[in-house]
Amino acid sequence: MNTRFFLCTAAAALITGCSAGPDDLDQWMQAQDRDIKGQVEPIPALPQAQSAEFTAYGLPSPFDAARLKLAGRNAANAPDLSRPRDALENYDLERLKMIGSLQIKGVRHALIQAPDGVVYTVRAGSFIGSNFGRVTDITPDALRLSETVEDANGEWVRRDTELLLTQEQGQGQTK
Repeated sequence: MNTRFFLCTAAAALITGCSAGPDDLDQWMQAQDRDIKGQVEPIPALPQAQSAEFTAYGLPSPFDAARLKLAGRNAANAPDLSRPRDALENYDLERLKMIGSLQIKGVRHALIQAPDGVVYTVRAGSFIGSNFGRVTDITPDALRLSETVEDANGEWVRRDTELLLTQEQGQGQTK
């Protein structure tokens, strides 16, 4: 009963409020419009950009495909570009996880999980990662490899890195 009374009272108040004519509403809007004054803050001045002169006109373009072929032919550390690539060379090293290791007939193997969830077995001499990485050593908690990368001068250089065993949080680490 209390709810019905409340609903009836609310409906009556709404109907009474709508009984004012459109002229009253127009007058109220005009009165409100007179008192409103907008104020927009000015746009802040942009800082002056520092100009720099480009001085690398004489250097070879790092995006030139011919440069990659020349570096591959002339450098002593160049990777074998004609070799068929292994499945794990399709992924950046940061996207791969070492999830374990095992020993088969005295040879230690590492279990590597690709981003798509497939687990691969690698051993010393296997190729892994997009930078022509070759596995050099496997311990129970790390995989060490030597990557071959091109430096700024177009020379192939080797760099050693490692992939650490994934911790319980499920995060692989590279170093």
